[in-house]
Amino acid sequence: MSSATEPIPGVIPPPPWRLGGRAWIGLFRADGRVSVPTGLRPLFGSRWVVIILARYLTGTLRYDELIVGTPVRRGFRVGVWVADIWVSLERSRHAGRSIWGLPKELAEFRWHEGGVRVHDRSGLVAALQLDDGHLRHLPVCVPAAGVGQLGGDWAWTTARVRASLGTTRLTIADWSDRLPFRPRARPVLSAAVRSFRMTVPTPRVIAA
Repeated sequence: MSSATEPIPGVIPPPPWRLGGRAWIGLFRADGRVSVPTGLRPLFGSRWVVIILARYLTGTLRYDELIVGTPVRRGFRVGVWVADIWVSLERSRHAGRSIWGLPKELAEFRWHEGGVRVHDRSGLVAALQLDDGHLRHLPVCVPAAGVGQLGGDWAWTTARVRASLGTTRLTIADWSDRLPFRPRARPVLSAAVRSFRMTVPTPRVIAA
């Protein structure tokens, strides 16, 4: 894995990014309070965790991504506060930090039949089990908002997503003790996206 001081391999594509691939999403209860920055409020409560696992297979860049966040609101705006995020490509890591204000870190995604293990330079991040053998396809077109920080202000990005949505079992087989909370192994809700297309624009920067 590259370090932050090494040159970025290749050109960083400017937004909008157009990405396509597969994803798995779960809403989990945590064993402790999930902290959010001052200025944001938990949408449902302080112990809800959203986990998103994505494989971007077509489009602007191709890489894997793991997001750990929590639903929040600021006034009437609603989105997912991205507390932690790991990607398999250095250009995505650099762009996430400089353009969208997301704390992206590099990781290795070790895929196997039925799941994935994600490791960063300090060791295991998470091991997830995936079972989407009973997908029912439901076409959807939805906005998906993520929240980061740029220079102390909020970076609010609302992507446009077209997807084929179905049910899945996304469960946590292992979880790093380095993270400040531990979600329960089984989600309250989960979904699989067998195929999606997503356009990620320049974020809207809102004063904190």
